[in-house]
Amino acid sequence: MENELILPWNIYNINFKVIKIINSCELYTTYEVSCKHCICSKTRTADSRAPSNLRKHLKDKHSNVKSVRELLAPSTTVSIDVKRKVNTEINDNSDVKKNQKFKYCSDVNT
Repeated sequence: MENELILPWNIYNINFKVIKIINSCELYTTYEVSCKHCICSKTRTADSRAPSNLRKHLKDKHSNVKSVRELLAPSTTVSIDVKRKVNTEINDNSDVKKNQKFKYCSDVNT
């Protein structure tokens, strides 16, 4: 169990197993996961910025599983601290420059 990879949303770790980290940078991490309820070996990707694709998979394929029904209940909220890129370039009028380009993880080496 040491060095076991987990998703940033503990509630989804019940239903998905992290196979590997595909991409990791300052702003986000991309995971390759497998569903613990699926018989097939198909894997999915999950991004640390939002669990929506995981939630959709559970809703579409496994809504009859008790732990999934509890997860999908309207009262369930999932939150995570997400690092967002802040635009610090401001012109003389204190307005944010339009059409400003941001650097993302994939742009760092270019």
